[in-house]
Amino acid sequence: MGPARLKLSEFDRRTLDLSWEWFKNEELRRLTMTPAFTRDQQLEFFRSIPSRKGYLIWSIDLVGWGPIGAAGLKNCRSCIAEYWGYIGPSQFWGCGLGGELMALIERKAISLGLKELELRVYRSNVRALRLYSKRGFVAVEPVDDSGQIRMWKSLVEFHESSHVGLVDENQSVQLERIRALG
Repeated sequence: MGPARLKLSEFDRRTLDLSWEWFKNEELRRLTMTPAFTRDQQLEFFRSIPSRKGYLIWSIDLVGWGPIGAAGLKNCRSCIAEYWGYIGPSQFWGCGLGGELMALIERKAISLGLKELELRVYRSNVRALRLYSKRGFVAVEPVDDSGQIRMWKSLVEFHESSHVGLVDENQSVQLERIRALG
């Protein structure tokens, strides 16, 4: 494996503004199950991030380039959370960054004490399904009649076979937000 091309950093106003541009791409909105939204709605979302329980978000930075997307964990509860993420600029789609992103998120989840991840994906999103299957996610059930399926992965095996050391200055805040779930 070569040097890391991606890193997770604070989701800031710069990434928010870039996301506004990226989500003008209807294909990105469709693949990420993101409904159309106004700039005011996006800004309200950004202002609400610090108070959201069970919700963590990071910027995805391409080393030497800057922000190219966002990823996070939502619906965090005791030992499981739901992964979500996107790479915005289409020139970076299909370049193998997805596997590296998933490895970062899995290590981050483990460092937060999570033991399982789940996600939702459209059955028609073949590229994402292939990535998630390679990363050990298994289809659990259809979510509804929309074509979404829920996938799940245990992080216990991953944790035991990896060296975990992802801790940043916001780690204690993130851990407290998860613990606040009860």
